[in-house]
Amino acid sequence: MKIIILSDTHIPAIQSTLPEDVIKAINTSEMILGLGDFTTTDTVHFLKGYSQPFYGVLGNMDNYELRDYLPLHRTLNIQDFSLYMVHGWGSPNEIEQRIYKTLPTPKPNLCLYGHSHKQSDNHIGKTRFINPGTCRKGGSFAILEIQEEINCTFHPIKK
Repeated sequence: MKIIILSDTHIPAIQSTLPEDVIKAINTSEMILGLGDFTTTDTVHFLKGYSQPFYGVLGNMDNYELRDYLPLHRTLNIQDFSLYMVHGWGSPNEIEQRIYKTLPTPKPNLCLYGHSHKQSDNHIGKTRFINPGTCRKGGSFAILEIQEEINCTFHPIKK
């Protein structure tokens, strides 16, 4: 399964729409995961408008109405893997450690988060942490390929 992971689009404060590179990647994916800071319900409705399933979580910059659409965190089970989604909070320093302390038990295979605007791929214990970066020109998004294992690639956004 091919999954696109987006975070921190900040539409319309930072950009008016998703970058062209991201839209192309969405069109070749089988699922869309959004990690918060969409900022408006229009952005969430835009992502839900694709034929692929969309799952998102609430970010700290999202408007109040999005609380009706998005949870603070969620767990998805895809094939034999558990994926935990959360936006994140506070300083980017030690964000993964803070999130790790709040993870459900048993710990998920993968924790997807945003907030820091910096792509990363790390492990704490047996949980892998992935941040796709900020979804705007000059930023990045991630593609997960899930089969017998989870492969992640980061893609810079040029246009």
